[in-house]
Amino acid sequence: MEPPADERPPAPDDADWREHGDLEHAIDRWRGGERLLRRKLTPGWVTDYERVVALTLDNLQCYTTLVTLVQAYFDDAPTDNAVRLAAACHTHSSRPLNRGIVEDAAYWRRAQQLIVTAVTE
Repeated sequence: MEPPADERPPAPDDADWREHGDLEHAIDRWRGGERLLRRKLTPGWVTDYERVVALTLDNLQCYTTLVTLVQAYFDDAPTDNAVRLAAACHTHSSRPLNRGIVEDAAYWRRAQQLIVTAVTE
């Protein structure tokens, strides 16, 4: 016996289902980037990473919802944020910083800001 339509899980082509899957995938990646940043690094490396993550986080302030943040993260088109991130990784450190760690940690921190804002409103 099949459950009523309103009790069935969403179909794979349902937009809400895809957005939920993207959000879950993004959160996992972002949290992983933050964890990599928290591992034991020599002090100079930590300072360089934190500086570039902060710059990238500033650039993410234009995204005011988790939905737009996730869309921006998975958008393959080059954006000003991507260009700024690449430039920051090269110009604000004499060390070769991992762009993926920087990006994921910055997105994680922006997501945390958005969640706090949503909870306190």
